[in-house]
Amino acid sequence: MQPVNKHKLWNLSTVLEIYELIEQGKKQFDTRVPDPSNPEKDYASMLIGDVARIIAVDSINFRPLEDKPKLILEISALDYIRPVEGESWQDLARYMLNHIGLENVFPGYTIEEAIALYKKWPSTCRMQKNGLVAICFKDRLV
Repeated sequence: MQPVNKHKLWNLSTVLEIYELIEQGKKQFDTRVPDPSNPEKDYASMLIGDVARIIAVDSINFRPLEDKPKLILEISALDYIRPVEGESWQDLARYMLNHIGLENVFPGYTIEEAIALYKKWPSTCRMQKNGLVAICFKDRLV
């Protein structure tokens, strides 16, 4: 009988420029805004040892880029940064980037450039209410 892997597989879509950094091993962390109303996006419930399937998407319409293979990585660390009443999503993102280390999340970017990238993502509107999860990847599994 095969052992049962109880770790969850998470689909994480990301724009091509971030996908390429992860693919090259230059990006140690990814960040997600949890959505407790959707079990597939309740990133605050992630566990160390879960598996991330990174899917490259178009930065305009967020559709998957079929020519890019999915990256399979093990999640090795998590940091859930809860929102603070009265702070903007930009304040939360700035805190997280300073806390985790900008170079671990967006190597080669300034804080303001990284904040501008966050602004593009549809989930940013939930950040002020739901917080932000920093996800650290271990070695590629596939």
